[in-house]
Amino acid sequence: MNFKLVIVGSGRVATQLGKRLEEKGLPVSQVLSRSLKHAEKLALALSADSWSDQWHEVLPNADWVILAVSDDAIGEVAAELAPFVDKALVTHTSGATPGAVLQPFFARYGVFYPLQSFSEEHTPDWSAVPFCLDANVMSDLVFLEKKEKGLRKVDKST
Repeated sequence: MNFKLVIVGSGRVATQLGKRLEEKGLPVSQVLSRSLKHAEKLALALSADSWSDQWHEVLPNADWVILAVSDDAIGEVAAELAPFVDKALVTHTSGATPGAVLQPFFARYGVFYPLQSFSEEHTPDWSAVPFCLDANVMSDLVFLEKKEKGLRKVDKST
């Protein structure tokens, strides 16, 4: 199975979360951002196959779309993406915004929020990062719980 993960956003959360997902075997397939330059920079850093600043270019067969945008942009970005996202699970990374903000736009939605301040330079200690998780479909919540546990797992190396 070729899992397709899309990150929308190119800031600190998108960067650090994308890097960690890639480290843990879930590479980012595409980066979307309002800035093509920023989308390209992050996509290249994550070895993503594609990037764009056009919402309609979102991968039509995406499995999981992570909205790593500012809290006040979640609804607007969701509305713009909705016509182009069919079956994907769509989550946002805000602790201050309920997952239900995505309900008018997507059949499957939720929250995948790492409770951590991020910086470009500092890699967080993922084993100590708690997550706020929510999903409107139980199987999606189980999926998010597995991903969260995988991100927090520390690799034992000698």
